[in-house]
Amino acid sequence: ENYDYYKTHKYYKKAHISLIPNRVNPFLCNTHLIDDLRKDFNITTTDFIILKIGRIHKDYKRTILQGMMLKRKLQIENPNFHIKLLILGSVQNHQIIEDLKDCPEFDNNIIFIGADKYISNAKLIIDIANCIIGTGRGFMEGCYRGKILFAPIRHSELPILVTRENFKYFLYYNFSERTLVPKESIEI
Repeated sequence: ENYDYYKTHKYYKKAHISLIPNRVNPFLCNTHLIDDLRKDFNITTTDFIILKIGRIHKDYKRTILQGMMLKRKLQIENPNFHIKLLILGSVQNHQIIEDLKDCPEFDNNIIFIGADKYISNAKLIIDIANCIIGTGRGFMEGCYRGKILFAPIRHSELPILVTRENFKYFLYYNFSERTLVPKESIEI
């Protein structure tokens, strides 16, 4: 998306423009930090964990809400599972949390985590999750750790499962909320 913009914009006509894919360096998760997170937020090893890493800000409110709706859908379809949604990120707008807590999708198994201990290098706790709702680097780090990956798209109430068939649409939009995916390529 950005590449196409710069390639077609008259101001950059004479510029040499290249596309460098989003990459992450190899990393290991920190089991001690994950254990601390489990203790601090009463998370058991049998809980099914959905993890959303990203700033808690008005620009990402819709993505967080999509995560809440996914959690609710999975809980309805799997009533015997104990599902928790962890929303991990720098709290840049406390009102967003209050607004989201007022949504009908909110319950006590949706946990906002903004402590520096966990967010300063959030990729270190990715292994607590069964699946990731990701954008940008967070998506790529979840991919590196072999997680089930969901990503938000522009015209959906839910993030969608990223598959080999629809991956190209997410790559084009850098795994952002702007992604457009044809209906036949959507899995939830």
